Amino acid sequence: MFSKLKRFFIKKKELIKFRSLDEYFMRELTESSFSLLEHEYLILRHLKHEEKLDLEKICTEFSVGMDEAKSIFSQISKIYYKATCDKAWDDAYLKMYNTGLVKEATLISAQDCGHKHCFFCSGKMNEKLPITTETYLAFQTECRCKPYKKSFFNPVISFK
Repeated sequence: MFSKLKRFFIKKKELIKFRSLDEYFMRELTESSFSLLEHEYLILRHLKHEEKLDLEKICTEFSVGMDEAKSIFSQISKIYYKATCDKAWDDAYLKMYNTGLVKEATLISAQDCGHKHCFFCSGKMNEKLPITTETYLAFQTECRCKPYKKSFFNPVISFK
């Protein structure tokens, strides 16, 4: 009886779910400027390191010349790096969030990245931000860093 009352009165924290790397690959593949979806199976196998996709195989499977094959291979590489970097960033945030121990974190720049941050991230740099669903969703919708986020969260740990 007490446990039922406790669950009723204690507001449950809305959990953010971890997503598989395949979901990130599919998102990037779908948003790609190339029409790569018709070769989705082959590309996903390459991205997951299940099958090697080299320039010759791209020429054959995609029925394209070597120059276009190089462009396709470059696009597939960008998909891989964007998806894996986004997943790593999200997973780091979600680990802090799901522990419930980290209430705030400071957004820090990976200074040697060689790319500029987007307007949204630049405005949040070195600022203490609450580790909440709203903060996570704000970064998911507002961050426009290209080709991927170049920042990380440094948790603020309070020993009260």
